[in-house]
Amino acid sequence: MSVLYVTSELPVQGKTALCSSVASLLKEGGVKVKIVKVVSSTSSHHHALASYGNIFPMDQDIFSAVSISEASSSLGDLKKFSDLLLVEADSSIPADNQKTLVSEIDAEVIVVSDYANRSQCTDFSKSFGENLKGVIINFVPRFAGTNVSEYLIPQFESLDVAVIGFIPEDRYLLSLSVGQIAESLTGRFFSGEDLSDGLVQSFMVGGFGMDPGQYVFSTKSDKAVVIRGDRPDVQMSALQTDVTCFIMTNGIEPVEYIKYESQEERVPIIIVEKNTIETMEDIGNLQINAAFDRPDKLKRMSDLVDQYVGLERLTGIL
Repeated sequence: MSVLYVTSELPVQGKTALCSSVASLLKEGGVKVKIVKVVSSTSSHHHALASYGNIFPMDQDIFSAVSISEASSSLGDLKKFSDLLLVEADSSIPADNQKTLVSEIDAEVIVVSDYANRSQCTDFSKSFGENLKGVIINFVPRFAGTNVSEYLIPQFESLDVAVIGFIPEDRYLLSLSVGQIAESLTGRFFSGEDLSDGLVQSFMVGGFGMDPGQYVFSTKSDKAVVIRGDRPDVQMSALQTDVTCFIMTNGIEPVEYIKYESQEERVPIIIVEKNTIETMEDIGNLQINAAFDRPDKLKRMSDLVDQYVGLERLTGIL
């Protein structure tokens, strides 16, 4: 029985998404997989439980969390009940402690790094010595694939660090729910709070332009439209396209027929007190709140892992 130890030098690199996807794909093929997240504190333990609980709501047995001090003996017991043990390490655990644990449980190490920090993870990766299986580069921008293939992978290989694969950036995985957006912007629901689970992949500002509003808004789907509350003309143009929600600024509520049309089209309305420019500045910082916390995101990530990395190369299991 093999053990894959998934870690990263920095937080929010995609470890949970990778472990969940590998487990999901292998379980579909009848492989017995166990995920264990090794954490450094009680608070991290509860956070880890919540993360995997949202992704696998009907399969709580796939997750166990243990502290670093308990990890070695606990993992030894868990190895007996699975074909593959996936161990996700909290990035706050000191590197020396991780190396000791890896050696004790005889695990192969996979280091996950996002594209932005790709060059910073080589020393961390090499510190695992013979236990290092390789690196996965995550969140690769749309037009950076050639750079990864022709320059980055040879650079890593010249340092004796294998690149197992890379995963492209995907807007669906980086999307936020309408409820998360409302909470982050300190907004209030004017209508449609029952639709707060809808996902927003992009944002558009409603305003003046030379092109017809409906044409402009049709260029993006699954979007939030940020618009002052007293612009029913622009709001109606947006409603003729695929809108996930309105974010209406300046604390101004829309007129009654916009409320009616929005309810008919099932488009929730969030009211924020800030003006449009200030709201867009706040939206620019929302991405850090994007979470891998839904079964539909698991399906998307699993497809990406299968296509761009491959289970056999990653785990040695067909």
